[in-house]
Amino acid sequence: MQLVEQADVLFVTCSYSKDEARTRQIISTYTPPLGMAMLAAYLLEHGVSTAIADALALEMSPEQVLERIELIRPRVVGLASITSLFGPNRRLASSIRARFPDILIVLGGHHGATFKGSILEETPEFDIVVYGEGEVSLLALVEAYAAKNWDREAFLADLGELSKIGGIVFRDASGKSVVTDRAPLIEDLDTLPFSARHLLPMERYVPLPHQYSRLPAIHLMGSRGCPFNCAYCNNTAVMGRVLRLRSPENIVMEIDELKRDFGAREIFFWDDTMTVNKKWLSRLCDILTSERMDITWSAATRVDIVNPEMLKMMKRSGCWRLFYGIESGIQELLDLLNKRTRLQQARDAIKWTNDAGIETTASFMIALPGETPELARETVRFALEIKPTYADFHVTTPFPGTKLFDEALEYGRLNMDFSRYDCYEPVFVPFGYKDEDEIKKMLSFAKRSFYFRPSYILGKLMRIRSFGDVAKLLRGFKTLIGFLQRSKRFQGTSDQV
Repeated sequence: MQLVEQADVLFVTCSYSKDEARTRQIISTYTPPLGMAMLAAYLLEHGVSTAIADALALEMSPEQVLERIELIRPRVVGLASITSLFGPNRRLASSIRARFPDILIVLGGHHGATFKGSILEETPEFDIVVYGEGEVSLLALVEAYAAKNWDREAFLADLGELSKIGGIVFRDASGKSVVTDRAPLIEDLDTLPFSARHLLPMERYVPLPHQYSRLPAIHLMGSRGCPFNCAYCNNTAVMGRVLRLRSPENIVMEIDELKRDFGAREIFFWDDTMTVNKKWLSRLCDILTSERMDITWSAATRVDIVNPEMLKMMKRSGCWRLFYGIESGIQELLDLLNKRTRLQQARDAIKWTNDAGIETTASFMIALPGETPELARETVRFALEIKPTYADFHVTTPFPGTKLFDEALEYGRLNMDFSRYDCYEPVFVPFGYKDEDEIKKMLSFAKRSFYFRPSYILGKLMRIRSFGDVAKLLRGFKTLIGFLQRSKRFQGTSDQV
């Protein structure tokens, strides 16, 4: 990681509370803030000095974050918040405002985009919200601020200048929010620089054990936007629903850079849905295969947009794992989520992928609207039936900005404590469940039913080929136990499925 002594713009990821930090230490994994790294690269390309302080990955305390700000002395601090971290981000912004009153504090991310119409009126700690795709908006904002000689009060008072910047929210003279028109999406993603990973502690980003085959495994985005409209997802709040693809040649250039600069042996494609455009995917696989790049890779996709021939092609190019969001083993619940997939498609996709020699991770949601404990057990039975390599079980979390959030009260009780919106703490209790405790027990039951089967454990032991495999298996077991302990329901396996 390149240490920056001074920068005009400093991006900061917010640290967790003590309890959340303890959970993170059990899980012992961090995801790189690729969005910030992309924005930083764009600003750097346009001559703006920029730094990133990943307080999450570096496990920095709030005081250590303030000390880093004191050292770098930025003109702008950029924070990006998912829903569960909005509270800590707000507290950090308040501390920054108290110690550094002249710094402009800008909020981005899903939570800011979702509540863009009201968030500044409710949170005086933030000066500006950047919503949607951030590169063009943030650069225009920084350039306009620099033109005011970095005078925060003068800049925020110039409402005419602020209104010219697309994709931002600011306050008018009465304190009311003014939302400018969304900035145009960047159509040609090849024009963007590669993420500024040199500003990140890359050694800290080790995926969970079932998420990598070889290390270093580095995250990369080959597209933006998702054309689907699942009721539980709010990713389109930032990147939109129009799928835009980098060229395969551009992606391979970045992979070459990652191999050279960071010794990358594996790529973790961080795209919403990898297999939408079959022609694009075929070209990418052809290059990866013909260039003999010695790169393994994994990605996420949907069960309704794969086929056996495609999967064999992906395997030849180095794909070793695919993540499928299956969500439920009950067709009526899938329909309620607007998933637009069928259970038979899930059966086929998992079988085809396994047959191609690609490992599978199937993700399921517990406590969906309309679900009962018995229906949840049917989902667990379905997970066992289709035989994915791994199964991820999470509690249903109706994130703000989704149809699921808007309609949650029609199907159950919703807790509005956003700090708990992490997909593991029950915040939504469907009418079919008694309480949160019953959901926690069901989540624990699902994980134990899948992973503590003697046949599953024996299969994992028989695949051990090296000491590295042993270490990976032990780390995975530690992670699973950590999740179960967090649910406070680490019980026996007497429940019948």
